[in-house]
Amino acid sequence: MGRTQQKDMISKAIQLYEEVFRFAFRKIKDKDAAQDIAQNVMEIVISKMHTLKNTEALKSWVMKITANEINAYFRKIEKYRKNTIDLQPDDGLDIVEQLQDLEADILEKLIREESQHNVIKALLRLEPIYQDIIRDHLVYEIPFTLIAEKRKIKYNTVKTRYKRGIESLKKEFEKVEKGGGKDE
Repeated sequence: MGRTQQKDMISKAIQLYEEVFRFAFRKIKDKDAAQDIAQNVMEIVISKMHTLKNTEALKSWVMKITANEINAYFRKIEKYRKNTIDLQPDDGLDIVEQLQDLEADILEKLIREESQHNVIKALLRLEPIYQDIIRDHLVYEIPFTLIAEKRKIKYNTVKTRYKRGIESLKKEFEKVEKGGGKDE
């Protein structure tokens, strides 16, 4: 890669900064950490640009570096995080905070162990009412209010089904990870 071409590629990579930041923020939900990750990614991209063989794959290369940095972030904080959440009503958290914490724990485990295939297997084991709500909210990022409207059910019903579905998904995921359960 020539010097001019390398400068052009670095310029294009820097233009991806906002997208890298948004991706990291969506996964981490911490603005400062997402900014740190985005800056680290840009440093890596600039220093390793000469190793990029296919210049058309710049964006996917940058996003892969971002995913790796997010995984590294979760590995660093893993020792400080609890593995499970106590969902007792007396703990002072409202249901939304509990759901966010539970969702974050599950997502951390998924990213840490890089086992999307097992998640899909576990998700397919759930009842369809749970599968659909989890898929709509986590994959398609549809808010609970819109899911409720779409399915013509109450908002609180959606939240309850989501919570139960996430709890079931966690149990099924653990079964799949251990190599047990049905469909094996």
